[in-house]
Amino acid sequence: MNAVRARGSELRQTARLATPLILATAGNQLLSVVDVLIAGRMGEQVLAAAGFGQSIFFLVSIFPMGVILGLDTLVSQAIGHGDRAATHLHFASALRLARWMSLPTLAVMAGLLAVSLRFVDFSPHTERETWAYLAARAPSTWPFLVFMAQRSLLQGWGRARPVATSMLVANLVNLPVSALLAMGDGALTWAGLPSIGLGSGLGAAGIGLGTTIVVLCQLGWLTLAVSRLDGQPPTRDRHPPVGELWRLGWPIALQLGSETSIFAGTTILMGYFGEAAVAAHRVALTVTAMTITVCLGIGSATAVRVGMAVGAGALPRARRATLSGLGLGLTAMLCSATAFVLAGPSIAGLFTDVPELIEMAAGFLFIAAMFQLLDGSQIIASAALRGAGRTREAMIVGLVGYWVLGLPFAVGLALGTDLGPSSLWYGLVVGLTFSGPVATLCALTATKVESRQLPVTPQPPLDRREGPVSLPVE
Repeated sequence: MNAVRARGSELRQTARLATPLILATAGNQLLSVVDVLIAGRMGEQVLAAAGFGQSIFFLVSIFPMGVILGLDTLVSQAIGHGDRAATHLHFASALRLARWMSLPTLAVMAGLLAVSLRFVDFSPHTERETWAYLAARAPSTWPFLVFMAQRSLLQGWGRARPVATSMLVANLVNLPVSALLAMGDGALTWAGLPSIGLGSGLGAAGIGLGTTIVVLCQLGWLTLAVSRLDGQPPTRDRHPPVGELWRLGWPIALQLGSETSIFAGTTILMGYFGEAAVAAHRVALTVTAMTITVCLGIGSATAVRVGMAVGAGALPRARRATLSGLGLGLTAMLCSATAFVLAGPSIAGLFTDVPELIEMAAGFLFIAAMFQLLDGSQIIASAALRGAGRTREAMIVGLVGYWVLGLPFAVGLALGTDLGPSSLWYGLVVGLTFSGPVATLCALTATKVESRQLPVTPQPPLDRREGPVSLPVE
């Protein structure tokens, strides 16, 4: 009975911590959904340009973001060990790395876009729109990295509510600001309001500039939340050590990069099939990304719970946290897969009214239903490995699944069959068929309980003030 109560307690605590993180992740994805809705109302060229530019941005920024996510491990394990002051030193290290990585990231973005546009079938106008979008979005790079560091610090402390509310603020700002900047008076007309002389708007550049403004709003909101944390050291080191964060972070960066790059890479390769294929792909990718936000939120909570358990020396609890996260995530993904199969055309119709795009996007969603459970399991398992500090295992699984298996298979189908744009989505299925089960096995092995188990100690609940969860050593 003690074991059953312990599993139930862990499930409840993981779900409670995950709830605001799911809302925050969903809110972040909703920003992209709104951008797609705005771009979709401005025509195929703006939709393709904004989607292509956003893919370039995330394809490059995922590496520095992954490095910063190493903070999840350091903060949660320090909290589990009872050393709150150490969390602020780790946070300072993340800020230092964010400064170092920002300018190289911008340079790589520009270079990758210049090269990518040589291989896609875009009109000159769409190419200009893509450059304009990325130029307006690029200034958000450094604030975005700082925001990610703030998020890791707060969720490690169990203070997930400010993260969720920052996304609420972001979405309240994003819709009017992005619509007005992109569409000008057209946004007012769309909303049934009279024109006020704003002109036709900035197009894709307006969407990118709106996103930059939103990121700055999020940064300001979480800066206030971080300033309220106690346990900060009396003096601040101007040159905090970055070695430990880098050691944990670069494998996370490559693991996330392998996943994100195959999705972003398929967007780039989709340009081979024309603007309509890119637009439909963007719609389907936006929908699937929205459903995956549930697993991303659960994964963040799982990483925190596992990290705190490891920091407290409670290996059995780390395993229960992993199993709880997987159970919650797979249940959510089963629901999304069912929706894609039964209502694909209706879902695609929310983003565009072009019949060709609806039909193509619905076909992509049907294929996506095949890998929802696989994708959810690998996201949560990789997060559990991150919490345990086993970041290299997740990296190897991701690289093999996506780059050794998934991408070559997708390219082979695209060039050797008449499946058309769908061939690239089948490549995603192949990659996740490997990485999902293998990542799950690695996570369970990393938290394997030895045959001689220690007595189960009941876990304290999260308090109503969202204070950090202290875990007793088993």
